[in-house]
Amino acid sequence: MLVVQSLKPTTDEELFAKGIMKLYKSEEEEAADKARQSSTGLKSTSTPRNFGARKDSLKRVFLIRAKDSGESCGYGLAEFHTIEDAKAAYAKYSAMKNFTIGSKDAFVSYAHLGVFIPAFEDGDPAFTFQATADQTMRLQYRDPRLFGREHTVTHNPPEVAESSTPQQKEDQQGKAKAEQDAKAKNKKRKAEEGVSVSNKKPTIIMADKFSQWNQREKEQRKDVQNPPPVTRPKPSMSADGLVDFAGLKCYVCLRNFKTLDLLNVHIDGSDLHANRLKDESAIVKGWERLKKDKPDTVIPKPGSEQHPAPPQRRQNVANNPDVLAQNGQSKPLNAEKPKPSANDGPKQPVDKEPKLSKGEKLMAKIGFKGGSLGASGEGITAAIQPQMYRPGVGLGAEGGKLGDALEVAEKSYVEKGRDSARERFEQLSRDRN
Repeated sequence: MLVVQSLKPTTDEELFAKGIMKLYKSEEEEAADKARQSSTGLKSTSTPRNFGARKDSLKRVFLIRAKDSGESCGYGLAEFHTIEDAKAAYAKYSAMKNFTIGSKDAFVSYAHLGVFIPAFEDGDPAFTFQATADQTMRLQYRDPRLFGREHTVTHNPPEVAESSTPQQKEDQQGKAKAEQDAKAKNKKRKAEEGVSVSNKKPTIIMADKFSQWNQREKEQRKDVQNPPPVTRPKPSMSADGLVDFAGLKCYVCLRNFKTLDLLNVHIDGSDLHANRLKDESAIVKGWERLKKDKPDTVIPKPGSEQHPAPPQRRQNVANNPDVLAQNGQSKPLNAEKPKPSANDGPKQPVDKEPKLSKGEKLMAKIGFKGGSLGASGEGITAAIQPQMYRPGVGLGAEGGKLGDALEVAEKSYVEKGRDSARERFEQLSRDRN
């Protein structure tokens, strides 16, 4: 297969197939190859003047589209009948200055082996197609959001030109007979030397990749259907249902996963998941997230098998009448006190602790208890007042200090207001004149 990229969104399967046909060998070169083969009976081993695949060697094309909208993704795959034709087509593309499909430059390269995977049994037939190697298997595109729309170009591969002259046929038959005689003499020689010769033909085992994928897919399905038992902690609130295997999401840990294998690894071997299962608050938050995503979710209530009933409150011994009677008391300890009367006299004022400011709290934390600063208490007691200085004048310069910052700011504000009022008055006077 060859993969073709940078297609127009309006390019359909037929236009895509016609564009791939540009990689066929030209009719002149095809006729020259047939004439050369018919005259000599052998294929040319020299480099052809014009590259390209044989005519009608393109089997089918697949234009990759989105399942939800059916729109083209801008690339597709072309399948040839033989590997030689695919190589020849790519060789012609490499020799061309530019290759366009639908008046747009396209880029061709070899497709990797895993571009199509075996389709599941419950897959939609509209998004699958029949495999070439195994007629009983159906394939689908590796991305579940996309599919390859199939368009068949030719069902049968192009016929190979055979030699038509009797002399060429006789030469070919004589060559085959000579090969058979040479094999028989070799077997006879080995038998005379005592080497065991097997009459069976050597078997060439060619592993079918699609069969391997199918077997692997069955093993994975078996593992998913019969997962090994996992020892998990038993929290007070049920955590069953907080793992969405269909959506590949763990609501306890708030994690999303791309594949089911990664989700299983997270559940079985993640320390984060094990610690969250031990945390009651994490499980409650997980149920809240699941309830937000799926409003129909039923959250387990206290008293279920996985959630024990809340502990009973301790009886208030001080106010329990039965306990008071047993102890010989008639009134509870916290019984209502009698309301004060007017004859009780005025209430004594209660000294309240003064509230400390943020600065005083910070100083108290480092051990300051009031008074002067310094180790021996000889420092200042009043707060440092902010001072205003002339801009551009260094500290300590004569005349640079203007005084208290608040007073200078208020004075400058009043002066600026007076100056602006004077300017407005003068402007009005000029306008009247």
